[in-house]
Amino acid sequence: MAYLQVPYYVSLLSAASLHGSSHQAPQIFQVICGKVILPLTVGSVNIVFYYSKDVSDIPTQKIKVPSGYMNVPTPEGTAFDLMRYLHQSGHLNHVATVLSELAEVINEGKLALVGNQLSVRYVQRLGYILDMLGFEELTRTAL
Repeated sequence: MAYLQVPYYVSLLSAASLHGSSHQAPQIFQVICGKVILPLTVGSVNIVFYYSKDVSDIPTQKIKVPSGYMNVPTPEGTAFDLMRYLHQSGHLNHVATVLSELAEVINEGKLALVGNQLSVRYVQRLGYILDMLGFEELTRTAL
């Protein structure tokens, strides 16, 4: 991605698994980037790229991997991405399962900051799902 000079971050189920919130290993490696890039296969890894013009709206952190560092959204950013890309994340039932584990590491203050930068429809959807999962304390003040 550095070679292509494209902003990116590992996201959706791939990011959730890096945060320890996925029951199953994702079958594809999911990346959100600021340019349309075709899917590719590197060895046994299938990489799927999703275009977003709002790549910089989601806060990221650097995670060390054997080949260097990669950008991964914070748990709060991952939660919003799961709502934004619901169909690519395994639909609502699977997303709710992942969110039930991810919510344990979400910071209420950071969730509010990310929510202020995104469309209200994603904030409402995430708030509703978190409430239904029993995490009202996250949504009471944050969303």
